[in-house]
Amino acid sequence: MNWARHCGIFPSRRGLIVRQGDSGDSMYIITAGQVAINYTGIDKAETQVALITAGEFFGEASLLTGETRNSNAVALSRVDCYELTKAGLQTILENHADLAEDMSVVMAHRQTQLASSREKLDAETARLREAENQQQLLTRIIRFFGLNSTSASA
Repeated sequence: MNWARHCGIFPSRRGLIVRQGDSGDSMYIITAGQVAINYTGIDKAETQVALITAGEFFGEASLLTGETRNSNAVALSRVDCYELTKAGLQTILENHADLAEDMSVVMAHRQTQLASSREKLDAETARLREAENQQQLLTRIIRFFGLNSTSASA
């Protein structure tokens, strides 16, 4: 794979993979291990909002929208993964624009999980927010990567 680089992360040496508030121009695809996604509130309390395992990815929000990292990613075990940069993802999306919609669905779900933790949302409010966010995220991804909107939503 020339669009991503392989990385091994060890919790005893570098447990923190990404830090909330930092800029980010890459995402990670896990091939082995576990990563906790933790949100730190204004009260400095840290809450685990997701557990990411092999076959899943994280860090996509910053990569897809250009925003800062919205949570910490912490290795809970040895993590083998691939780091995918914007240039690498650009190549993939140019050939598979429909992936933008798939990724926007995952992002909307994760953002709703995060909002539920922060704002203590009830299930119905969370469901409605997730549906609204998905289309907005897809539009932002299409714009950020300069994709043709008809091929990305087809």
